[in-house]
Amino acid sequence: MNKSNENALIKGKVSYGLTDAGGNVLYSFISMYIVYFYTDNFGLSATAAGMMLFVTHTIDAVTAPLWGSLIDKTKTKWGQSRPYFLWLAIPFSFFTVMAFWDIGITGIGRIVYSYVMLLVLLLCYSGLQTAITAILSNLTNHPDGRIQLNTARMIGGNIGGYGIMIAAMPLVLLLGQGNEKDGFLYTAIICAIISAFCFFTAFINLKETTKTESVSFLKGFKALKGNIPWILLVITNLLFWVGFNMRNATLMYYLSYNMDNKEFVASANFLMMTSIIATIFLPVILKFVSKPKALCIGLLLMIIGELIIYLSGTSIIGFSAGWVLNSFGVSIAVAMPFLMLSDTVDFGYKKTGIRAAGLISAVGASFCIKFGSGLGNFFVGEIMTGYNYVPNVVQSTESLYGITLCFIWLPVMFCLLALIPMFFYTKQLMGIKSATPHIMEKA
Repeated sequence: MNKSNENALIKGKVSYGLTDAGGNVLYSFISMYIVYFYTDNFGLSATAAGMMLFVTHTIDAVTAPLWGSLIDKTKTKWGQSRPYFLWLAIPFSFFTVMAFWDIGITGIGRIVYSYVMLLVLLLCYSGLQTAITAILSNLTNHPDGRIQLNTARMIGGNIGGYGIMIAAMPLVLLLGQGNEKDGFLYTAIICAIISAFCFFTAFINLKETTKTESVSFLKGFKALKGNIPWILLVITNLLFWVGFNMRNATLMYYLSYNMDNKEFVASANFLMMTSIIATIFLPVILKFVSKPKALCIGLLLMIIGELIIYLSGTSIIGFSAGWVLNSFGVSIAVAMPFLMLSDTVDFGYKKTGIRAAGLISAVGASFCIKFGSGLGNFFVGEIMTGYNYVPNVVQSTESLYGITLCFIWLPVMFCLLALIPMFFYTKQLMGIKSATPHIMEKA
């Protein structure tokens, strides 16, 4: 490889990594702290906050296929997916800031305001997430190239997401100067600026090389006909995101109340950064195991990590060990579906003659993330209310069990359920004899 090609490859990987870094800087901040912010700072009950997240995420999830279809029909001088980095970066940043801004509205208007801000920011993120996933199959047709790009994306996402998780609470405390509500607002502004910069940089540097045709909404759905591997992947991914978001939403509660160590939240988020090691070595792992097996390994590591945390009681050392192992599993389980979706795009194209990367990615990624997030947060709100959680007081034995249920046992259950479809995935993917060779490679 000559010097110019090598530089172009590095530039492409860094730029693709920035897309997920930009998305995760804001979305990780939202998913980790929005429930806590609305219950302990904005004044909503756990039930109201959980219901709001469920409703907004459900609407967002249902509209995800529309984003996919819109991308499939897009034809510009910049490409098919790339222009959405330019068009949606500012709205996503703006409405995230507004979601963390208490502008003084009271009564029903307060709830309506929260619903609108949260829904619009989620819709913007859904469009960006769909574009990020869909563009992979248009950046290169080579399987190794896709693995390298997807690895770069995951590393960027980990740095952006875990970086803000580590910095968020210290920033909230520093910028708020005793006013946690103001601290969350100022931190959201910083995250918004970083996110927009990442997306603009990615837009400038990335280039789509695969020729695409404009695909209508109804025609795009034909690409899903008989695409059983895609259906199985959607089921697994959805179950994973439900459990993952329940675990994320209750980390703050578990450390604050069950372990009486709220100060360890920043340290726990720092420990999650170690999962980048798993992401870096993912291409090596995939030389020895298939993609669905790698996904199963990630889910099993999550389960084992959760069990270690539970068995460790209030031990910070035990919690740290389980949390690191769990985070390694999360890193793998998050990365694999994005990579496997490209295979299902190729599978659908070979089977139907229609390349609907946008629609397949929208449902396979954005829908699962958003609907899974909505369900996860809804379950958290309902369960914690059912177990009589009261903010900012010493919790009862009953409410502590409710937090444990949301943080340990239900995520374990959803990970176990997510394993089941993967036992059938490879057989279905191999079922089409005329599929292109790279689909079969380590399928």
